[in-house]
Amino acid sequence: MEKYDLCKNKQQNSRKTTGRIFSVGGRQIRLLLLIQVLLSACLLAQVRLEESFPLYKGSLRFHIRAHSDLQEDQELKRLVRDAVLAGIREETENAASADDLFYILKKQRKRIAEDAVSCLREHGCRQKVKVSFTRERFPVKCYGSIIFPAGVYRAMRVDIGSAKGHNWWCALFPDLCYNKKDYVVSEKGKQDIKKIFLPEEPAGGAAGQCGPKTGSTIAGKAMGLVPESTSREGKNYGK
Repeated sequence: MEKYDLCKNKQQNSRKTTGRIFSVGGRQIRLLLLIQVLLSACLLAQVRLEESFPLYKGSLRFHIRAHSDLQEDQELKRLVRDAVLAGIREETENAASADDLFYILKKQRKRIAEDAVSCLREHGCRQKVKVSFTRERFPVKCYGSIIFPAGVYRAMRVDIGSAKGHNWWCALFPDLCYNKKDYVVSEKGKQDIKKIFLPEEPAGGAAGQCGPKTGSTIAGKAMGLVPESTSREGKNYGK
């Protein structure tokens, strides 16, 4: 009888343990399903934002990637950046839209690559250069009073060597690459923003401003986004 009771207790304990395991497992499955639903909702919201927010289709970004994170490669990246931007400044200043600028620069791909290579050769570097016109994901960025939400944008990208070093980016349209300071927007940049968002609104409109100001188109659409630091440099992304 004592032996039978012992076996019976073991069976009961085993069933209780199994029940607890299934109970914990069920909670974990429900939690995973909840996380999956939330992630799907966030992805859907991002897709809808990119489809409806004018800045995604109405802008053109510039992205340059250094060969490595060595100090000399980072310095070469900045020299090539300045050379490329100087070579396309006239086209950028005269561009009426991101579409126009995209196709104009695309036709000049060879010349842009030659400008970058010439800069490298002047400084004793034999690295190769590749110029691409593509679509890629950028992090959130604030230029003065203008927010660029994170997402996929059209871009002109310049890759130096293996392109595995820290990168640098800006906006060619609206014209924000030639600002003397990150938090000062040029008059051309302001005009470009109005073309994208407010083609019929008076100049006194508040669109394009960061922060909670009433009537701000960008602030309303991109609510909750936190501007980055003033540096435009960061690790590579969206490869």
